[in-house]
Amino acid sequence: MSAIAGSGAFLLCTLAAWSCVVPTRRALPNPFPLVAGAIPVPANGGNFSAEFGDGLRGQELERSEVLAVGVGVGLEGRVSLSINGYGEIRDGGEGGGFLRVKTLLANPFGPRSAVGLHVATAWADRISGSVQNDKLRSYDLAVPVEFLLSPLGNANEISAFAAPRVVIENYDDRVNPGESMHVVIPGVVGGVRLRYGFLHLFGELSLVYVPENQFMGRTFAGNVQVFPVLGASVHIGRAYRWGGA
Repeated sequence: MSAIAGSGAFLLCTLAAWSCVVPTRRALPNPFPLVAGAIPVPANGGNFSAEFGDGLRGQELERSEVLAVGVGVGLEGRVSLSINGYGEIRDGGEGGGFLRVKTLLANPFGPRSAVGLHVATAWADRISGSVQNDKLRSYDLAVPVEFLLSPLGNANEISAFAAPRVVIENYDDRVNPGESMHVVIPGVVGGVRLRYGFLHLFGELSLVYVPENQFMGRTFAGNVQVFPVLGASVHIGRAYRWGGA
C-alpha cells in the first residue's frame, strides 16, 4: 500500500509541476533548404538526406542554425520529391517540416548542362498558453543552371550550379495579429555537388536581401545576408546520367 501511495503522490506532484509551467514565446525558424543543383537527387529510386545551415527566426528575422533530415524518391531522372523534418540546434529551439520538389527542365547547353526548377514549402506552428499562437508558412523558388565539370560517364562527379532564388515567408501571429509578418526575400544561390558512387555532398551559399520588419516597436533586418548550407544524400538506385551516359 505504501508503494501505491508513494506512486500516487509522485503522479500528483508531476501533474502539479506541469500545471505550473509558465507559457513562453519561442520564435519559429524558417530554413533555407538545399537547392541541390538542377538535376534530381535521387534521379531514380530513393534517398536519405541530411543538411545543416542557417535560417531566419521569428518576426525578429534573427539568424539561427537549423538541422534537417529527410527521405526522398526520384523517377526516370526527371523529377524528385523529398519530405524533411527540421529543428534548431540551440537549447529550446523550435522546428517544423518542409517538402521539396525538383524537376529537370532541359539540357540547353549540351549533355553536360542542365536547367531545373526547385520548389519547396516549409511549415511550423507553436501554441503556448495565451502568450503565443504562431503559424509559419514559407515558399521557396529557384531555377538552377548546373554544369558537369568532370568527364561524362564517371562514377565520381563534380558539378557547379547557380540560380536566382526567392523566398516568401508568411508568419501569422494570432495573439497579436498586428505583429504578423509577410516578407519576400530575393537573392541568388550557388554551390557545388560532389558524387562518389551513391553518396552526394553539397555546399551552397545564398546571397539574399532580408527586408526590414517592424516587431514590438523595433526595426529588424533590412540588409544583405549570406546563408550557407551543407548537405549529404545517400541514394538507393541509379544516379542521374548526364548526356545519357
